[in-house]
Amino acid sequence: MKVRSARFQTSAFTTSGFPKGGLPEIGLVGRSNVGKSCLINQLMQQPDLARTSRTPGRTQSLNFYLINESFYLVDFPGYGYARVPEPVRQSWRKLTSSYFQARTTLCQVLMIVDIRREATPLDLQLSAWLKTLGVSHTVVATKSDKFSGNQRRAALAGLRRAYGDLTVLAFSARTGDGREEVLEEIRNALLKPTISIA
Repeated sequence: MKVRSARFQTSAFTTSGFPKGGLPEIGLVGRSNVGKSCLINQLMQQPDLARTSRTPGRTQSLNFYLINESFYLVDFPGYGYARVPEPVRQSWRKLTSSYFQARTTLCQVLMIVDIRREATPLDLQLSAWLKTLGVSHTVVATKSDKFSGNQRRAALAGLRRAYGDLTVLAFSARTGDGREEVLEEIRNALLKPTISIA
């Protein structure tokens, strides 16, 4: 897939803030500090498109990026960061749950994980929940440049065992390795009919 244009569209703090118009959407979810913003910037080849921060938990809304004037990337708040106040965490959970249970324009979710870490209980719980909702998702393991070839292969094999039948892709925001594979995953998802959530 060729990226011709990419721009930030809106931040939604409630369901009423979700874009109208029915364009297909690709969600990006993951634990805090796994590099979702860096992934977006590398995929879109715009280093400042998504703001990055050294402070986990900064994203407090669903951020919508309009790509090629034809679909949205939806960046979710990171989960699993203990220092986020409980009221904020509850707000994120409610917003995320509302989106996944009602957003019929969702085509695919990219679950972003750190290749250096084994699958956590929270990651596996999220994957299981998405499966119960019938939401198609792929695991993207970031920071692959931190490992040698053998280490990378071993880490990917471990993640594939943990996630079972899910596709697991390696990605590096620093080098761009894996960019074409992730874009192809998005392209294929957009070719399918949007999911219907019961």
